[in-house]
Amino acid sequence: FSLDVLVSLLRQENAVDICVIKIPENIQYADYFVVVSGISTRHLRAMALYATKVYKYLKKEKEPSVKIEGKDTEDWMCIDFGNMVVHFMLPETREVYELEKLWTLRG
Repeated sequence: FSLDVLVSLLRQENAVDICVIKIPENIQYADYFVVVSGISTRHLRAMALYATKVYKYLKKEKEPSVKIEGKDTEDWMCIDFGNMVVHFMLPETREVYELEKLWTLRG
């Protein structure tokens, strides 16, 4: 399961404003941080579910299991694929938290 596969499936699912951030190697969190918007709660869940299904189908034996946060929320979900972390957010929630700025600003 690669970044290219993830971005392709998000585009296929009509994701809005896909933002991919390469995380510096000295931060041992993940390789990529992805933020994407959906047009509704249902759209967010559909994208997250589809990404999870594709990951489970394509993942290699040694790759980690998926971790999902925010299943019970209406405006945000996060999936940890091990080397990639994806935040699915409604546009207004994304504006409030500005995750892209937090991960791209250098101190």
